[in-house]
Amino acid sequence: MPCVLRQDTLIYADGTLGARYRTSKNNGATSPPNGFQGQGSCPQIYQPNEELIHANIRKEVRIPIMNLPNATKVNSYECELEIETQTVRIPATVDESNSNITCSQYTYDYTAKEKQEVNAYIKVFWNDNEIDNAYQVTLYKCSVQRPDCSRCYSMNTTRSGLDCVWCTGDQCSYSLFCLSIVNECPSPVIIQTLPISVATVTTEPEPDFTEVIELFGTDFGQMMSDIDNIMIDNKKCVIVADGFNIALQSVKCKAPVFDSVSQRDVIITVQGKTSAPVVILYQNPLISELSPRFGIQAGGTTLRLSGSNLNTGNDVMVSIDGSECYVTSINENQMICTTSNYTTSGAEVAVTVTFGNAVRDGLTFNYTTNPTVTDFQPNKGIQAGGQNIRVTGTNFQYVQKATML
Repeated sequence: MPCVLRQDTLIYADGTLGARYRTSKNNGATSPPNGFQGQGSCPQIYQPNEELIHANIRKEVRIPIMNLPNATKVNSYECELEIETQTVRIPATVDESNSNITCSQYTYDYTAKEKQEVNAYIKVFWNDNEIDNAYQVTLYKCSVQRPDCSRCYSMNTTRSGLDCVWCTGDQCSYSLFCLSIVNECPSPVIIQTLPISVATVTTEPEPDFTEVIELFGTDFGQMMSDIDNIMIDNKKCVIVADGFNIALQSVKCKAPVFDSVSQRDVIITVQGKTSAPVVILYQNPLISELSPRFGIQAGGTTLRLSGSNLNTGNDVMVSIDGSECYVTSINENQMICTTSNYTTSGAEVAVTVTFGNAVRDGLTFNYTTNPTVTDFQPNKGIQAGGQNIRVTGTNFQYVQKATML
């Protein structure tokens, strides 16, 4: 008995096409003519589960299909594979129950080097007829973005069903490709710390820590609880809540306070295995000069702070009596910031620079009364511009830049 394949096409159970019929304006099909079944009775692919195939695996794919045409009326079946932008057709067979199509063996692979997974699609053809829906296959590569044992085995970076294992030779591979599986991950390795330096603390009372630092490396574990501790010399670097990133293999911790300049060793211990040390520098940033010492109350004054080791750490802030001076550039010997609005004028107030939780102060700044404009001449001019205008008023001496709008 025939059935409806598409909105306006009839297909018989023996695989031949019938006449077309009219569709309605709302894109829904009109009722099938007498003797024809609805679209639900047409051949269609049924996919109960995800099909996972590792790249470069040669295998058959078995596709469940409902309502296949009578096998005696079909000359041959084919599977058309669409992987990335490429398509290829391969022979296929039907089983005795006439409910499963098996695509012949094919080596499934993809070219994208940085993609862990790529979706591929398989369509089924018979007698040059096509089943409307496609069978989806997920192709994947264990080695992509899993450069260490922790990321190879972690459920956060390697989902269930992929069958990825860590192999001798330091590579995450598909289990069938691996000659010797390593079940226990090696010792952690710290590649770098950011920042590479933090400030010594010279004030009382001492803060709980000087600055949050981040360690990057390999085999820090599959979850934060795998990390036993992080030490800087003989003091613990307390791990920040939610500071572990399995994908990056990084962890954040609060660098402990030291009051003397020195290179200090950072080590991490993961499930009883300890890394080799890397060095972090505790240094003493000093502010020796501030210029200019005066600026208008409205803010916008560019200040230049001079000194040494000013690029210590990542968390540098300048405050003028609690009002932020926004840092725009910084190097070892100079820092530039822009003042913000201040509530009063005429007062000499303290300038404080913080490097994380380490405080440096001792300099002062004076907020002056905002300038006022009383007159400007001439008050008319040509559109082309180029005219000199004389502006009169008060308190112009501390204005660094003026603009006429």
